[in-house]
Amino acid sequence: MSICKFYLTDLQTFESTDFDPLWVIGIGMTGFSWNEDQNKFSLQLVNPQKGLSTTTNFFIYNIETRQFSSIHFTNWNLLGRCHNDHLEIEYNESIEREHLKYPTKDLTKPSNIYFNFSDQLWTDIKYLDQFNNLNKDAMLNEFEPIDNGWRPFKGQLPQTTEVLIWELEKFAEYGDSQSIEWFDEIQEKTNDIDWWVNASHYLGLKIRK
Repeated sequence: MSICKFYLTDLQTFESTDFDPLWVIGIGMTGFSWNEDQNKFSLQLVNPQKGLSTTTNFFIYNIETRQFSSIHFTNWNLLGRCHNDHLEIEYNESIEREHLKYPTKDLTKPSNIYFNFSDQLWTDIKYLDQFNNLNKDAMLNEFEPIDNGWRPFKGQLPQTTEVLIWELEKFAEYGDSQSIEWFDEIQEKTNDIDWWVNASHYLGLKIRK
């Protein structure tokens, strides 16, 4: 997973459009899509101010009118397909594979959903620097899989605090009492958790009781 800035270059005129201050989720071509007429594209963004969070939005740009729109979601593991008159959203079930390192849910993929471009609010590209302000009251769409409960975990429960906090939270949600205790201690120490460091960063090295 990575995030990066992006721009568009016309290979005939060499005119370049810079989409600063937006950041795109760098997951390769699965996150980018042209429509059939190739005058619109969509890609998945992280919030320019909040960074990589659980929410995301799909940015759509009309090259001919130089206008943009966006559709916002409560989760980020989605795929978007841009069509001439609508955006098709698919839940990315490949992210939910069983994992031996941490517990995972048994999820059923929902049917794809569609958003007609005629129903969207479109804004001139010159106002792109106001993206966050323009979308501060945007509706957050919920598009979650059907939750069938936890898979039986076949790996090892955390034996020390040398475990990523993101994974520790999964163990806590799974119901492991030691993980719950350590995760609660971290929450007592900070309101701004860095999910990509080991729990020992906040708690020091601790051994499972």
